[in-house]
Amino acid sequence: LLVGLLDLDMAALPPSAERLIRRVGRHPLALAISARLVNPRDDLESQLAELCEAFEALDKDYLSQQIPNYDRGPSVFDSLEISLTRLEAEDRQRFLDLAVFPEDARVPVPVLGRLWGTKLPRGLADRLVSRSLARLADGHLSLHDLQRDFARFKAGDTLEARHQRLTEAYRAACGGDWGRLDDDGYVFRHLPWHLREGGETEALRRLLLNYGWIAAKLAALGPGAFPADTALLAEDVAVQRVGGTLDLSAHVLAQETSPERRLILPSQILGRLTAEDGAEDAVLLASAKAAFPRPALLPRRPMLERAGGPLPPAAAPAA
Repeated sequence: LLVGLLDLDMAALPPSAERLIRRVGRHPLALAISARLVNPRDDLESQLAELCEAFEALDKDYLSQQIPNYDRGPSVFDSLEISLTRLEAEDRQRFLDLAVFPEDARVPVPVLGRLWGTKLPRGLADRLVSRSLARLADGHLSLHDLQRDFARFKAGDTLEARHQRLTEAYRAACGGDWGRLDDDGYVFRHLPWHLREGGETEALRRLLLNYGWIAAKLAALGPGAFPADTALLAEDVAVQRVGGTLDLSAHVLAQETSPERRLILPSQILGRLTAEDGAEDAVLLASAKAAFPRPALLPRRPMLERAGGPLPPAAAPAA
């Protein structure tokens, strides 16, 4: 494997290569990261010897105590530790930024541009990939779970601020009107999670109760994408009521072939919620009513099954 990574013949490997393999082990990712730390066109023997000394100088006791799941891949974490110290300062910070992405996420390169604050993120992404610190395929960057664990460990108490930088970039892109966001293949699936991880609980709550966001996410991902969002605020009554409303409406919202599809969502909201439930519901209902062309015949009270409770009683007739 090391021969292939260095693009050399077996006979061209210096004696220190075996020493490195003993230090690193035979984990493919650890070997790949280590191989990217040397230049096979220079004095390979001295480079590999120096790299072995760097491995031997690591405080493995400290790393094993501090890094979650260290025992799952100690040689990988050791390789990442050495590689990180040899990155330029900017590249080091950009690698740590990758800690904000969810496990197993495939991140479109333009999303990296939002996080890194650059319109040309591909070059930086390529540099990280060239060091085997990330993977890039079909325009999407991803991390091995051990790379992600390491990045999160190194980001430490700056992780929340890194999430906030990404959410703020999206907020600036739409002027705070979340329903105006373009579908970049990432934001509608993961923005709520980033708000939660960034400590922006109130912003997350407003997002999940925002008609524009709900309509835009429905158009991008369909009705099956909402339960994961509402689970982020499991104790919030209003969020759970709206989430339950969307769940009850899922079979209708999935009717993408309906000629009046754009009116299905507001119809379901008007049919299942009432302003009597709270101020948030009243705002959502007003937005739903505004989605109908005028004139329109709209219900004054919900007539469909409601999330978490029966239909409200009909108003008593005037005496």
